[in-house]
Amino acid sequence: MTNQERVEYMLKRKEKKITLTEIAGEIGVSVAWLSLLESGLGNPSPEVAGAYMRYIDQTPSRRKIGRLD
Repeated sequence: MTNQERVEYMLKRKEKKITLTEIAGEIGVSVAWLSLLESGLGNPSPEVAGAYMRYIDQTPSRRKIGRLD
């Protein structure tokens, strides 16, 4: 996972309102590990990096949409 991908996916995750707790529970790693991954201090296996990116890509946005009236 490149540094550019780390930043891109962290921003996507935040934009979609996905928590690290949610991802950690789904892919079987700790929140602390995901925090290290996003900060560039952790070097994830290809399996973990792939699961993290897939989860973010496949989860719909939870942003609230305002009324149009």
